[in-house]
Amino acid sequence: MQRWQPHQPDFERFRRSLIREGSPGRVPFAEFLVDCPIIEQLTGKKLPFTQGEKNLTQATIHRVGERRWVEQFVDVSLEFSLLVGMDYQYIELDTGIPLAQATLVRSQEAGRDRNWWYVNPDGRIASWEDFQRFPWPTRTELDYSLLEYACQVVPDGMKILAQIMGLFEPLYCLVGLERLSFSLYEEPDLVHNIIARVAELVLSQVEVALQHEQVGGIWMGDDLGFNSGTFVSPQTLREFIFPWYKRIVDLSHNHEHVFFLHSCGNLSAVMDDLIDLGIDAKHSFEDKIQPVEEAHAKWGDRLGIIGGVDMDILARGTTDDVRRRSREILDACGSKGGYALGTGNSVADYIPAENFLAMLDEGRLWNECHYGS
Repeated sequence: MQRWQPHQPDFERFRRSLIREGSPGRVPFAEFLVDCPIIEQLTGKKLPFTQGEKNLTQATIHRVGERRWVEQFVDVSLEFSLLVGMDYQYIELDTGIPLAQATLVRSQEAGRDRNWWYVNPDGRIASWEDFQRFPWPTRTELDYSLLEYACQVVPDGMKILAQIMGLFEPLYCLVGLERLSFSLYEEPDLVHNIIARVAELVLSQVEVALQHEQVGGIWMGDDLGFNSGTFVSPQTLREFIFPWYKRIVDLSHNHEHVFFLHSCGNLSAVMDDLIDLGIDAKHSFEDKIQPVEEAHAKWGDRLGIIGGVDMDILARGTTDDVRRRSREILDACGSKGGYALGTGNSVADYIPAENFLAMLDEGRLWNECHYGS
């Protein structure tokens, strides 16, 4: 890191770059999520921890509610974002919906638990009776302490991207993916009502976030697919999910803010739908599904493309492998605009820090070569 110059964030340049407003310029860096151990390793600062080895996420800090932890988490996260050259700080907004318990898997290499975000296949809502009894949070119960503190301390030039939960992931967490397949046919009204309850909370969060002048946009996370397609049919997504997306996108744009979507899997069957909804950028790409260069060539004139340095290369490759792949992507996408360099999914704690830094340094060198900065 000693070769890096202090970063002066410029969210407006970041925004213009991704929405292809004006001539292409330096390629910005962007990440949807960074695991806490990586933040700690690179900043040399400790983040709040619960009892044992499971580190607090932003969502659990919302529920713990200790002010000192909120401030510590935001302060260290901001330091990390500036250190690695990002123009925004993401802040997760927690709906408080009690999803089914995730499974904790021991990582032998890392020597700690890793939270694999998937769930009891039976879910928690199997009937209208379950729906009525479910402890749905209300709007007044939502906690914005992380967002409010971040708005107080975010530096000049930087903005906040408010991260919101999507609609499909909580649906299949609450119902179970197998049961959802039956419910879509047998009880579509129940499915519609579950989605509407989730969407009501998410829309409320978006409305609150957009009232803060330090917020520059909304970034939704909603995994819709797997290696060969979407989890449910494209028509099901068009009927049940995308109308709500449209409302959230329009709300963001009415406030002149960007809307980004993080979604894993093969979404080729619905990418035109997503573009027509008005999303400004898409994140999460995997080489074995579709290399990011192909996505940029196909859709990059209509929306921004974020990330795409494959997680397998970052996790198991050498720094030379990472640099080579990063340079290939930059050469294909960087000069055309509408692209931000980053991982294919997230800065997971199983990625060696030196590989993450090699990716960023290659981006820095590429920018210096093409734009002098």
